[in-house]
Amino acid sequence: MPKGRKRPPVQMPRADGNCRRTCYSASLALEICARLANGEKWALICNRGRLPHCSALSKWRDKHAEFAEALAQAREIARERAGPLTGDDLEHLKGLLMAKKASGPGKPRPGRRNIVHVRYGPRVAREICEHLAAGEIWSQIAGAGRLPSVATFYRWRRDFPEFAAAVEDARRYAAEARFDAALVVAQASTPATVQSDKLHVATLFAHAEKLDPDRFGRGAGSGEPRIRRIVIRRFERAVREDGTEYVRAIDSVQEQEDER
Repeated sequence: MPKGRKRPPVQMPRADGNCRRTCYSASLALEICARLANGEKWALICNRGRLPHCSALSKWRDKHAEFAEALAQAREIARERAGPLTGDDLEHLKGLLMAKKASGPGKPRPGRRNIVHVRYGPRVAREICEHLAAGEIWSQIAGAGRLPSVATFYRWRRDFPEFAAAVEDARRYAAEARFDAALVVAQASTPATVQSDKLHVATLFAHAEKLDPDRFGRGAGSGEPRIRRIVIRRFERAVREDGTEYVRAIDSVQEQEDER
């Protein structure tokens, strides 16, 4: 081939022996993802009808980020589904494929992270809880790999009670990890590092107390009931000596035993 000329597009052989070029489109990508989400095997359906050749899947996945994301979600649905593909799942896949089109052409804004769309399921919920139980900070790992964003994490805690309960258990394990880490820092402390180690240990203890106050909070293990202090503030209009009016705040404090 002469230098400088472009190589012609490869014509993929079809099951009937004919060849044709298959171009990427959102509708074709959605059909592929929907069929894979229904449990069909790509090796058995590729090159059938209007579907492209088997090798096109990896090429499109490398070239189109939205297709790669939808493809991963489709395979996740296929692993966890207990029946046929639902309308909600189909809309979810369609939204992933249309995300790039809706954002319009042009380069992404500088400093803006790509949003990873993750579908809730037992696998990703278990992975999140494993990270939290190991003591990792969610804001630092959110959006990495197959993990959802910070906003998605809090929405899942609101929408899925079983996930919220699992997160609370994981945080209790993380509190124990913080407590053990504080002990390691204290044991390794030297006269040269004692000042910085004090701050490190205090921070670890404070975080452990916040994650599991029943075990690591003040008064934990003493057998005495914890007292919760509630401050009720009300406002009333008052008059100063010079005749001007102002709003005065009056606080009343109530104490009650914590039932936790």
